[in-house]
Amino acid sequence: MIRQVGGPGNYIAMVVDSRTLGILSSCCSVYDVLNDGVTIVELISKQRQPLPELNALYFLSPSEDSVQALIKDFKDEKKPQYRSAYVYFSAYIPDSSKIMASLADSPSLLPRIRCLVEFNLSFVAYEQRVFHFGMPDALFQLFPLPSPYLLQKIADDLVSLCVTMSQKPAIRYHRNQLPWCEQLATLVHKGLKSEKIPPSDERDTILLILDRSVDLAPLFVHEYTYQALAYDVLELPVCCHNSSKASHSDTPEVLEDVFEYDVTNNMGVVERKKAILGEQDEVWVRYRHQHIQDVNQSVQEEIQLFLKENSTAKMQQNMATTSEDTLKAIRSLPQYQEALSRYWTHVTLSEKCFDKLQDLRIMTVGAVEQDLCCGVDKDGKEISATKLLAAVASLVSDGTIGSDEKLRLLLLEFTQMLGMDTADRTKASTR
Repeated sequence: MIRQVGGPGNYIAMVVDSRTLGILSSCCSVYDVLNDGVTIVELISKQRQPLPELNALYFLSPSEDSVQALIKDFKDEKKPQYRSAYVYFSAYIPDSSKIMASLADSPSLLPRIRCLVEFNLSFVAYEQRVFHFGMPDALFQLFPLPSPYLLQKIADDLVSLCVTMSQKPAIRYHRNQLPWCEQLATLVHKGLKSEKIPPSDERDTILLILDRSVDLAPLFVHEYTYQALAYDVLELPVCCHNSSKASHSDTPEVLEDVFEYDVTNNMGVVERKKAILGEQDEVWVRYRHQHIQDVNQSVQEEIQLFLKENSTAKMQQNMATTSEDTLKAIRSLPQYQEALSRYWTHVTLSEKCFDKLQDLRIMTVGAVEQDLCCGVDKDGKEISATKLLAAVASLVSDGTIGSDEKLRLLLLEFTQMLGMDTADRTKASTR
């Protein structure tokens, strides 16, 4: 898209909305964009300086707000915002939409449109094997009844994902008392039928559509893998849940998952550091789905290997007794700054996780959580309902256990222990 419009010696401006900014940032870096001839990236919702000497690439979601902002940019024929517009929509324009009619009724814009493309990329590649649609509030919009528009939007985005991956999957869905999964499956099936997707050499894929009721336990149990634990106990921000931040700045803000922490430099001054937890952090990518105990040990081993392979750094180790002391001793060496910064981040992050595990007594609570979920103890022996209820009651009445942990434990009990009536739940809640 960018290379078709820009390129070496052909500089352009790029205009995005809040949704397509997230899509763009998940696909490429700022350097990639600038290297292909983009001189500036701006949000269409903000007041911008006119650049009538530049062509503009508009990468927009097919929404009325974004289209009206596009039309406004060229409303004044004598003073257009840009020389011409190359318009790419992140998804196809619905037949029921008024977007095409609005564009057709804009005589000052039409002569300046050089291309109009439905670009099938309506999802955010959050991780190597994780995507989302940038809809943090969708769950709330599904109750009490989902709007047909919302289900259609989710279906369109799923179709966009399948087309991008050149997959035409078999669709399976969770059938329960609510019709949403079936309705969504039907809409996705209909959307895929209209797409010309070439046959794939890979084995057949399956699109499995579930709602949260299929397994409620993960909402409440404490997870001990690195990423899940850190996000849980340290309350790290997740980019798709902070989209409102972008509206407070005139500059497009790429929202990323950031861990902030304090370090004391060699001058004894406390500095605030920020580390982006994403695909560009090799240590994070390697260990984020491993158990926190394994992560801590592996990072320590990597630090020792780093010292062994770097003689200058090894010389600085003489007075260090721990990995943390080692990092403090050699972090002033400029040739090691980048590597040490990554290690320092994960030493700090993992230690903070361990501190929370201890302070909140999560290991004690977690043992009962796992018994509730599995119905058996760590040795595989079945646990009676009476024993489980007694274990929960003991923790809920323990003054050293935090209120959040107690609430999660009670909610887990209510969802996992079948046969509890309202009276039982009320009694459990008032212990």
